Amino acid sequence: MQGLELEAPREDSELYTSMGDEVDEFRPVFTGDIFGFDDGRLVIILQHPCALRRDGATLVDRILVAAVCDAIKPPRSWKGHYRLMPLPGLSVPREALVADFTLIDIVRPEELESAKRYAILSQVGVNLLLQRWIHHNTRALVDSSTINDVTIGPFDEADLSADWLRDCAGAALDRSESAKALDEWFSYRTSKKSPSRRETLANSQARSGLRAEFRRALRDRIDSTSVA
Repeated sequence: MQGLELEAPREDSELYTSMGDEVDEFRPVFTGDIFGFDDGRLVIILQHPCALRRDGATLVDRILVAAVCDAIKPPRSWKGHYRLMPLPGLSVPREALVADFTLIDIVRPEELESAKRYAILSQVGVNLLLQRWIHHNTRALVDSSTINDVTIGPFDEADLSADWLRDCAGAALDRSESAKALDEWFSYRTSKKSPSRRETLANSQARSGLRAEFRRALRDRIDSTSVA
């Protein structure tokens, strides 16, 4: 698109939702999550959240990631550096400053289970990551607001899922059963032609009402299980 440029955050902290000890263990694996392995590797997940799962809950067998590594020359600005995603302010065991789109790898879900999640990108961070990843592969420049339209629903789902799983764990409910019940709730349709609750999250006008419905469903699940 003529006139567009690769975008940058207003400040470094805008890139991250959490990092280090603040990372929420109950939040599902998501685009932009940064994981570290025992062998010292650091990676960032590149796939759109809908491409990460075979269904609403089960991760695909092979997940596309890019290496997160030390920059030989740390970028002084976000302009250029088309093969990189700057990661300023990232708190990891070593000075990892960039995601390198030329260093691509595949990881399996079981590897992520034993890895440490060091950071979760914010919605702004996820949108900027996907903007640069798309540009690297296609040279197409997509406005981050357009990318936001296809990430806002999954991002909300990940946040709600974390709330559901955390509260169910606090009530001593089985995590796998809670995840299954959550997926069923998100997949529900009032009719064959109506959108699922998962799809409804992408509708900004319906999102508030769906969140209220979600809170009631979560409360009912915990209360009914406690009574049982």
